Amino acid sequence: MKKVILFLLISGFAFALNKQALAKNLLGSRYYKHRGLVSQILKNRNSVESIVMGLEANGLIPIKFSSARTIHTTFIFTDNNPQLDNIVLSEVLRKNGFTKLLPIYIESKNRYKITYEMKSYNYISPSDFITGLREFNCRLAYISRYPHYTYTINCSRAVMPFKPLSSQPEDVRNYFGTYWFKRAGFRKIAISNPPSNTWHPYVVFYDRHMNILRVITSSKVRRNAIYRFPRGSVYVKVQDNYAERNIHRGLSIKGLK
Repeated sequence: MKKVILFLLISGFAFALNKQALAKNLLGSRYYKHRGLVSQILKNRNSVESIVMGLEANGLIPIKFSSARTIHTTFIFTDNNPQLDNIVLSEVLRKNGFTKLLPIYIESKNRYKITYEMKSYNYISPSDFITGLREFNCRLAYISRYPHYTYTINCSRAVMPFKPLSSQPEDVRNYFGTYWFKRAGFRKIAISNPPSNTWHPYVVFYDRHMNILRVITSSKVRRNAIYRFPRGSVYVKVQDNYAERNIHRGLSIKGLK
């Protein structure tokens, strides 16, 4: 019985040290300056996500720069499904305002790891990044700040949160000009382009694992287009072949039986 109690005490102490180590790595010298506040934040938080969000909510994780910087950020996916992981990552980063990314290192042996170079006035907000991951049923497994921000991510239970197609036309419009849909049993997708746009089709069909099944591109402007879903397709992405500004007025999209 004494051995069991001792083991539990040691395990709990080790976990507490892990929490402290996480905070020290993220905060640097701020950890010692705000040690009392940090201790209060860590006290009732037992997950990486809750700790990180608590620290940032209290202004302890520095995010913004006084001028633009070139930064490097590494993302490690433990599930090692590069196709799906890339889509999740690009969508989360895009929603956080990071669209111009230069990959400088990629590894896909036993795990998927990618390092991006980007120029920005701020680091990625860890809290916003966590919120974005949750939309895809992914979670942040760990984060470290030195030598540069490194996010370890688990997407083993990822779910694509895309709207199902409808038989009724849906007018879609967003700043990024990227539109995702679930197939929802339809055989075809119909896309209409308003006169104020100059849409050059770029349509990609994916299976449930986010493998690409078919890509349709065109250098010509189309006002209306109908495409058949290839066998096994579950998701579809619609963009302009050249630039999002070409469809700044949005598109009208529906499914056809």
